[in-house]
Amino acid sequence: MKISTTDAVSPATASKPLGFYHCVLLALAITLGGLASSLWHYFLLSGIYAGLVMFLVLSFAYSVLLMSLSELVGIVPFSGGNFGFVRCALGPFWGYLAACMEFLYYCMYNARSLTKISLLVEAAGDFHPDLQPLWAFLSITFIVIMSLRGGLTFWSLMMLATLFTIVILAIFYVGAYSHLDFKGYGLGYNYTPQYHNDGFIGNEVTFVGNIVRAITFYVGLDVLPLCSLRVSEASQVIPRALMTSFGVVFVLSLLAIVGVACHYPGVHPSLTRTTFVLQYGLSDAINMNPERFPLLLIPPTLASCAGYVYASGNQLAAMSESGLMPKLLQPRYGTDQIPVVSMVACGVMQFVVYYMVYLFAPHITFFLGHLTVLSATSLFILVCLSFIAFRIKFSSMTRNFVSPLGIPGAACAALFWAFIVVVNSNDQVQSHSEPIKAFYIFVAIVVAYYFIHVRHVQFFSKEEQEKFMKAYVLNANRQRRGKSGLPRSMLVRWRRAIGAVLRRSAIRNSYSSDESSSSNNEQKHRVEDVSTETISSVVKVRPVLSGIARSVHSLGRTLAVGVEDAVASVSNEFYPIGDAAVVEDRGLETAPPAGHLEMHAEEEAPLSLLLPLPLP
Repeated sequence: MKISTTDAVSPATASKPLGFYHCVLLALAITLGGLASSLWHYFLLSGIYAGLVMFLVLSFAYSVLLMSLSELVGIVPFSGGNFGFVRCALGPFWGYLAACMEFLYYCMYNARSLTKISLLVEAAGDFHPDLQPLWAFLSITFIVIMSLRGGLTFWSLMMLATLFTIVILAIFYVGAYSHLDFKGYGLGYNYTPQYHNDGFIGNEVTFVGNIVRAITFYVGLDVLPLCSLRVSEASQVIPRALMTSFGVVFVLSLLAIVGVACHYPGVHPSLTRTTFVLQYGLSDAINMNPERFPLLLIPPTLASCAGYVYASGNQLAAMSESGLMPKLLQPRYGTDQIPVVSMVACGVMQFVVYYMVYLFAPHITFFLGHLTVLSATSLFILVCLSFIAFRIKFSSMTRNFVSPLGIPGAACAALFWAFIVVVNSNDQVQSHSEPIKAFYIFVAIVVAYYFIHVRHVQFFSKEEQEKFMKAYVLNANRQRRGKSGLPRSMLVRWRRAIGAVLRRSAIRNSYSSDESSSSNNEQKHRVEDVSTETISSVVKVRPVLSGIARSVHSLGRTLAVGVEDAVASVSNEFYPIGDAAVVEDRGLETAPPAGHLEMHAEEEAPLSLLLPLPLP
């Protein structure tokens, strides 16, 4: 049965709401697959001490990012991905750019995973290299089918793949740590004197060039907000799952770094000729033909790929529901609300990207990995800036998780991610310029597409209106009182952009409401915390709002304080966040609902009366 994309969604509608352990397993399935099969060990060529410094610095930056994201989810759990927070905090354009970076990040990572799967199958079965596209096609087809089936099948396979990956890593740790030699392999003393080192090899350029590879340890943890649609009490569960997953990945990654660096071949140039970094530790732990070791790494890589198909499909559907992508990608089906069209489209695009790079790019893994890092770090910068904006502009909103490092930590993390973008955009540090050119061509295309088309058709989805309305009202109050700390010109541009999108959303909702009432007169909508007196008061305020709109247009001023309070009060009642939503600087609090009022769709108050008035 098709689930309408205009209806409010609740985890209760799913066949079985996801819990804390489901979220942790999804995060670990994505990240541990990269730990088991990626080429992260290349960064150890800078020396074991340099590698540990890179890992710790990156761990700090990523922990700050996850704490910032956890606080944002703790305020408003948005199932469309990170772009919703950016859209609310920084405006429609930056939200659209974040959505494009997020989608490119997922697509490139999965295309890279298809490359690894095809190489693993080829190595395990001694197949001809020309068959690599066939193995990639069969893999993405299997993953998409499992993702479309959803429910118990999908989550059971993800759980089994995660447990299998943890078992493989445990076997590797046993084998590697039983033959650990820090001085001999970590510092190169088992080799000729030319390979002896003090833990730091190369210069600064080598260091900053290799630090990028350490990002592989954590990419994937940031996709968890996309589960908000199906998670019960998402604002509390997802922050805990994010931080728990980070702690597990930190420990397992640190053990893997020491195990690889201090075990044969160690920090030695021959390490770059190792495609499967765990094979030496596994060979010391189990009696198995080394040529068959790639078979053990196929399930973790498939699980990582499946997690990104799930994430990219839901994110693409959310973009479509906000007018950023064609309407064709919106439909969700079944009790699990699976975006069938979006998931199939993502699978097709990811395979096409893989195949095009396979045909034309001489360094497949490097090309896709470089694009993944550029897009992911660009997204991380916008998320950190959004966290700072929420802390400044929406400080009174209830938070189920509070980042202990606050704005200073987020600012440091944003600078670090910006540094990574600059390093990856320098062809003197990175030996290949093709992915750099491809990335900035992509950015230019999506920016041009935004100003030509998207800015005229975008709107706020039903979920965005329900979950972010409180933030828009609070932001309007702060702008009215001049407490946002931003230049007035920036505020005017932000307000005009938001107003245009809100007006389009209001028109769209009005049309959807009329269509719904004509097709099914028996359908009812339950609206909480609304009384008939409130609705009548809103209707009476409409002439006043029209006069104020003319005043705003001519004088460039925001709504009067009395009207702002009326709009904020009504918005709080229609879109409550938490048990008691406090309107900033006004001391107003919505009381717990005394009851419910059932209304037909055509009897609801027009949404245009509840939204801030747009400016031309």
